[in-house]
Amino acid sequence: MDVKSINPNPTSFKALLNLIGDKSCLPKGATKRLQKLLYFCDIEYMKENNGTPMFTDEFHAWPSGPVIPDL
Repeated sequence: MDVKSINPNPTSFKALLNLIGDKSCLPKGATKRLQKLLYFCDIEYMKENNGTPMFTDEFHAWPSGPVIPDL
């Protein structure tokens, strides 16, 4: 499967969470795990697409791992 067919245009992480649904229904700690998973997805996407990110948000290096602070 071509990576571009999955996400032809970068989107925000918040928009993705809106597609998933209400964050309050996620188990405790799931948002942090989701951010880490999406961080690695973003890296793989950039490898395949000449550095174009999957998300418009910037990940920050926190002691607990990659985080998008706005969430």
